[in-house]
Amino acid sequence: MKWKKDSYYDSIEHIHRSEQLKAIISLKNCIAQDPNGCIPISQVSKRGLELGLPVKAAQFLRQYPTIFGEFIGPQYNLPWYRLTQEAVEIDREEKRLFEDCRDDLKNRMKRFILMSKRKALPLKIIQGMQWYLGLPEDFLRCLEVNLDSSFRLVEIDDGLTGLAVESEKKIFSMVQRNSKKRGFEDWLREFQKLPYVSPYEDFSHLAPDGDMGEKRVVGFLHELLSLFVEHSAERKQLLCLKKHFGLPQNVHKAFERHPHMFYLSLRNKTCTVILKEAYSDKTAIERHPLLRVRKKYIKLMKESKLILKNRSLSNQFVDCGKTNSSQKPIFPFIFQPQKDQNPPYTYTQISHYVDVYMKWKKDSYYDSIEHIHRSEQLKAIISLKNCIAQDPNGCIPISQVSKRGLELGLPVKAAQFLRQYPTIFGEFIGPQYNLPWYRLTQEAVEIDREEKRLFEDCRDDLKNRMKRFILMSKRKALPLKIIQGMQWYLGLPEDFLRCLEVNLDSSFRLVEIDDGLTGLAVESEKKIFSMVQRNSKKRGFEDWLREFQKLPYVSPYEDFSHLAPDGDMGEKRVVGFLHELLSLFVEHSAERKQLLCLKKHFGLPQNVHKAFERHPHMFYLSLRNKTCTVILKEAYSDKTAIERHPLLRVRKKYIKLMKESKLILKNRSLSNQFVDCGKTKLDLDGFCRIGDKRDGSCSL
Repeated sequence: MKWKKDSYYDSIEHIHRSEQLKAIISLKNCIAQDPNGCIPISQVSKRGLELGLPVKAAQFLRQYPTIFGEFIGPQYNLPWYRLTQEAVEIDREEKRLFEDCRDDLKNRMKRFILMSKRKALPLKIIQGMQWYLGLPEDFLRCLEVNLDSSFRLVEIDDGLTGLAVESEKKIFSMVQRNSKKRGFEDWLREFQKLPYVSPYEDFSHLAPDGDMGEKRVVGFLHELLSLFVEHSAERKQLLCLKKHFGLPQNVHKAFERHPHMFYLSLRNKTCTVILKEAYSDKTAIERHPLLRVRKKYIKLMKESKLILKNRSLSNQFVDCGKTNSSQKPIFPFIFQPQKDQNPPYTYTQISHYVDVYMKWKKDSYYDSIEHIHRSEQLKAIISLKNCIAQDPNGCIPISQVSKRGLELGLPVKAAQFLRQYPTIFGEFIGPQYNLPWYRLTQEAVEIDREEKRLFEDCRDDLKNRMKRFILMSKRKALPLKIIQGMQWYLGLPEDFLRCLEVNLDSSFRLVEIDDGLTGLAVESEKKIFSMVQRNSKKRGFEDWLREFQKLPYVSPYEDFSHLAPDGDMGEKRVVGFLHELLSLFVEHSAERKQLLCLKKHFGLPQNVHKAFERHPHMFYLSLRNKTCTVILKEAYSDKTAIERHPLLRVRKKYIKLMKESKLILKNRSLSNQFVDCGKTKLDLDGFCRIGDKRDGSCSL
């Protein structure tokens, strides 16, 4: 397949800045290992090739003032270098991390060697892969300390010293380990063969603690969230549905056992369940048109925050009602800020129905979806907006809502809340008693009109969502209070349940449910298909790809001598090996030329480089920085598929300092303000801004 440029993978900084990062960490280690914590320039000026410096040492060190501090040494006026406080903190974190991850490093080294033909590799090969495996610089110099008895030094061809591994325990590859989570093992294969249970079908015959019961519960939750406007809901709201939808008592565990499908966000001290498929695959579930309106309100909320911040700074308040500039608002201004490329989901359900507990992991992407995590403020804003819009005059006094805070869901007093959003609510002095009145701003009026048009246009869709919601219940009927609790998530207007005769058709009817509650029942002769079933028809699988997928997986840790290198099974083994190798690496990527050096020791065919081109869904070839870098796409497109190496976090922190250094140097260059250095005649390989020699401080 033809190679295509992909800006996402080309923009992963910790991959494409790795050359500078290697040099920075080498220099950082030189300084950190010194007993005094600082070194003269002469100590590294002639070690450029060894340290991997792209330019002369002094020039390189001065490029990163946020990492390396420069000062005049005690003699000969030579520049000395030490680590900045930020760099010292990151270095400590890195050392703690290496200590904590000692077993993981051994395991990665073991798996790397066990993939070779002879279960042994020359030390120079391991050294070449040291950066990718996340090993510390001195790892190979202290083998007795860092490795256990399962490793041993051996002599390999050409008199090279190598490292061999013995392992009686069977080693499972990343694919095989993931398969235990995803469902490819024998015990889970049978589970996957079980028929899909539609949430609209009768489930009374299913055991709630059995495999079929598990399938039905997860399918129900998927379908329910796909009905909601934001494809999310508070977990406590979902747990209220247990009785009426026949869910087991431990239904909350389904969210934890199926992290590929659901994400639990703990933002704003609230546990919110998010359907990941709706945000990772934008074509899988159709977006609700009301979502666009809610986002516009959020935009106004953000603009309000900016306006209030500027007002607070300038201390200039606008009098909206009276023209007398000397008159101040009767209520003091109050402002309290509020506290705080796509994984291929398919209908195979392989990643979805898993009877395994997996630890919850924070996901900043899902935690940053504003229309989900600002919904509490948004509900209150829309309730107040409706109060104003429904008034014949289009404006209301503060007294009309001041005592309805609980009913309207206001987190603070009404006047305080209204003044937090000047882009939505305009304040002016009323006709009597000098009370503040409120009206909608022009922007809010326009959005309100759009919202009303949308409700009118989507009347049939709202009925359909309501129908599907009720049809998933045990009795095909739900109490009105349950429907009211889900009103926001289903995107129903506030007055929807007050005008049932107008909003619903003859397929709905009011019934009496247990405990004397009034409920809504639905009759439907037509078979209802769930979102999963509808998507399966769109996606499908090609016949030729089915046959290829049926070939057995070849573990890179198993003997492959019987496989023809140019056959389908040989192809599977090579791709599986490359996948496993890159999954071992810290950044799940490596320079292609480095990988090609492994052909001899890992039994790879001569044309192994073509595997990257033939499998673009698995590998991405980045040509940034005039280097061909192979990236394992799965590691970046599906964050739960391959566990991130903890060292990656440290590398990213160094990159952040690198970027800050660039900004500092740019500002220096623009301002052209240089510090008087006392003695500026220095025989160095670049310009230096050196501080006062007397106090030994660095003016960087």
